[in-house]
Amino acid sequence: MFDLVINNVLIIDGKGNTPFKGSIGIIKDKIATISKDYSLDGLKSIDGKDHILAPGFIDIHSHSDSSFLVYKDFESKIFQGITTELIGSCGISLVPNNRAIKNDILNYCKTLCYNTDKIELDFSTLNEYIEKVNKELHATNVLPQIGHGTLRMAVMGFENRTPTNKELTEMKFLLERELKSGAWGMSLGLVYPPGSFTEKEELVELSKVLKKYNAILTVHMRGEGDTVFDSVKEMIDITRESGVHCHISHLKLMGRTQWGHGKELLKLIEDGISEGLNISCDQYPYIASCTSLYPLIPKDAQEGGISAIKNRFNSSQWDSIAKIIEKNIYSRGGGDKIVVSSSKGTKENYQGCSLLQISNKLNISLPEVVKLLILQTEGAASIIYYSMNEEDVEYIMKQEIVAVGSDGAALSFNDSKFGTPHPRNFGTFPRYIRTCLDKKLLPLEKIIYKATGLPSKLLNLSDRGVIEVGKIADLVIFDLDTIEDMSTFTEPFAKPKGIEYVLVSGEIALENGVQNKIYNGKILTK
Repeated sequence: MFDLVINNVLIIDGKGNTPFKGSIGIIKDKIATISKDYSLDGLKSIDGKDHILAPGFIDIHSHSDSSFLVYKDFESKIFQGITTELIGSCGISLVPNNRAIKNDILNYCKTLCYNTDKIELDFSTLNEYIEKVNKELHATNVLPQIGHGTLRMAVMGFENRTPTNKELTEMKFLLERELKSGAWGMSLGLVYPPGSFTEKEELVELSKVLKKYNAILTVHMRGEGDTVFDSVKEMIDITRESGVHCHISHLKLMGRTQWGHGKELLKLIEDGISEGLNISCDQYPYIASCTSLYPLIPKDAQEGGISAIKNRFNSSQWDSIAKIIEKNIYSRGGGDKIVVSSSKGTKENYQGCSLLQISNKLNISLPEVVKLLILQTEGAASIIYYSMNEEDVEYIMKQEIVAVGSDGAALSFNDSKFGTPHPRNFGTFPRYIRTCLDKKLLPLEKIIYKATGLPSKLLNLSDRGVIEVGKIADLVIFDLDTIEDMSTFTEPFAKPKGIEYVLVSGEIALENGVQNKIYNGKILTK
């Protein structure tokens, strides 16, 4: 007798195969049988009502590191059908840390709309983080990465220089220690300090450590606007010299000067793959990105972290810094296309206001607005940049080598007091599916493959991501006709439509669109 059966569904196996009507039987946490011919009997049954049964979605680019220290429900992820997340993205993880950098990590948490008052960084290593988190299970599974920025901070702070041989050896040692503890890879954030201070040679040496452990290198590239082609070439060089699997995060072309060049960018990546290099990508289905104000600030001005930045802003260096900020604002679409998502810490609430609106209201220049936000929020302001082209986004979305990643964090639907976060936190996967269906970008089996089987394959996640006998029963049932994201840039805290059931390790976490108090997720080590 099966513990749970799901009957009367259109099964999409996550491998790209043709969908078929059928049923599945689950025993404990695994898929025990798949039937194409008849309904099954079990201790509990779900009538799928001819809806889609797919593997649980795998979010290959997530920032839920701190969520495990604050929440259990992970509403913004589980309601999308996400059952597993790769965290530690964009060069920032919570470990390895030490006393000197804990405040810098907490400032990073603020940019993700977290109430940092609830976060205790009473751990320093991945083993300690895993031990703390797994004491209390959560709604989704998580795969930890080590952020290169955190690694570099732990060894040499925010210094803008090449590491000494001793410092590089120490970084390698810490990385190898965390890989032995089960990290799935290392992420780069080459647009943020201290990752932005890093030269290619350092990254090649660290990538060789990843290659030794068959671990992935995920990359927020050095540039996604005017320098996006050079940035891809840099990652191809690093891949060629180290042999690492390089995964380019949130592939995009930002700024008007790059619009319409999506085919050329993909051709550059495909040429690298044809050469035999292991390169892959992910994307979120929006024309706006969300991050901090740091990409607007010249790299040299960021050395030393937030305290040094504030000192430079209030010194004779400001005029030269302001000129570069003004140029960067223009390249990202202009002051009217850059909108404050969270301004926690400012004297006034600027949420939802563009830099241009704030400039006009206060009668100050656009660089002065950036300066004000940086100073008053300690660098923690979260910003939305409307800087992409819809045609490029859709072209990238059609590519089978590009997986789906939210670039969001697991949030509660009651977190609105912490700002207006990007809707990708709440609607990435339903929006991706709906867009592909409505625009006829891909057949249904390929749409699901890019959200399930492909990330599973890229991560060497052997027991999840496909519907197959013996695999873990991480599953989602959704209505193909009604699935849709409801989160917007002005009202992000909204549940998507059409996601009816979500199973995590064989247990029903979401039932008829209502979350059960089932916490079956945990940190999965490599």
